[in-house]
Amino acid sequence: MDGKDLDGKRLVVQWTKGKPRTGRSGSPRGYDSRRRSGRRPPERSDYRIAVSNLPDRCHWSELKDHFRQAGEVVFGDVMGTRGVIEFKYRDDMENAIKELDGVKWRGYTLQVEKDLRSRDNLRRSRRSPSRSYSRSRSRSYSRSRSRSKSPNRKKKKPGTID
Repeated sequence: MDGKDLDGKRLVVQWTKGKPRTGRSGSPRGYDSRRRSGRRPPERSDYRIAVSNLPDRCHWSELKDHFRQAGEVVFGDVMGTRGVIEFKYRDDMENAIKELDGVKWRGYTLQVEKDLRSRDNLRRSRRSPSRSYSRSRSRSYSRSRSRSKSPNRKKKKPGTID
């Protein structure tokens, strides 16, 4: 392309003189501006509802937008034909259950109910990795010992006769 004519002017192509750019964002020295964009993790709450009978290929942002008519939505997620919405206030959650349960949306009748699995209960039910590892080790050890049904036999030394 160097030296070609473009709209009656000669085109000049040169190598850049600055430092090489790296990273996905193209920022210098590997600095990724997305890290300092001010984004925070999503706000979460215990005012959570479960939504079932969602349309196929429903995106979490569409579900959040639909439920904003009931109140202030702080979190939304979709897993197949089920979804979860969390509200900032309890009244908003109760309003969503009352107003949007049984409503047709994109050709599907939504089923909306309070999600009894609060985030605190989910956190408590998870085992710590060290505990689950030690339990699985002890189980496999006891299983392997109970599986051997034959009595322990002493190994014969080569060259000996019974």
